[in-house]
Amino acid sequence: MSLIGGQFGLNDEAPVISLSFSIGGTVERRPRGCAGSGDQRSQIGIVEGYARVRRSVRMPVSAQLELWCMLRPEFQMRSLLLVALSLVAQSPARAPAIDDVAWLTGCWEYTSGARIVEEHWLAPRARTMMNAGRTTQGDKLIEFETVIIREQEGRLAYEAHPSGQPSAVFLSQRVADREVVFENLQHDFPQRVGYKRDGDSLVGWIEGPRNGQTRRIEFPYHRVACASNEP
Repeated sequence: MSLIGGQFGLNDEAPVISLSFSIGGTVERRPRGCAGSGDQRSQIGIVEGYARVRRSVRMPVSAQLELWCMLRPEFQMRSLLLVALSLVAQSPARAPAIDDVAWLTGCWEYTSGARIVEEHWLAPRARTMMNAGRTTQGDKLIEFETVIIREQEGRLAYEAHPSGQPSAVFLSQRVADREVVFENLQHDFPQRVGYKRDGDSLVGWIEGPRNGQTRRIEFPYHRVACASNEP
């Protein structure tokens, strides 16, 4: 495992840690026990720092002791703080939730000549979002689609039901600030579906293999007022 520019390993016979820090600290290879690790005043300061790190970072006690013992006293406190920061950075990210894509909510429209593409996303509820979409040209309905996004086993599932085609499910591969990408490599086309919002603009896209090449189709939507039955 990589850890702040170095690597460490534990050996059952002589458990030691080897690290290489960019701060220029001198690394000592010591087995368990930390014998001869400086004067009493230095050890007291190190123990206090070790206790603070242990309270703030969840890691096995044995691993904490190894990290504490591996360096000379003047670098032990600094190395422990660096390890704490590294462990926080490497902690598993939380599973995406439906509220992470709440920015899709609303009515979106894309016009190309006489063709109009619409998507109407309902606000999150019961850990789901739903979309009703259609493509029209004049007074003719070209195609329509319903989509539901749901939380599923630590990911977001994009379940599409297009007119005239079998349903398909795409799982989230990227969930960022106002951007999401779903993927299903077993599907013919598309294999990826994505959205990215910037203010009142929303780019939807689909992507996948076509005739030996990757094809991407974009839908540059703009926000519109949702239709109302009110007079």
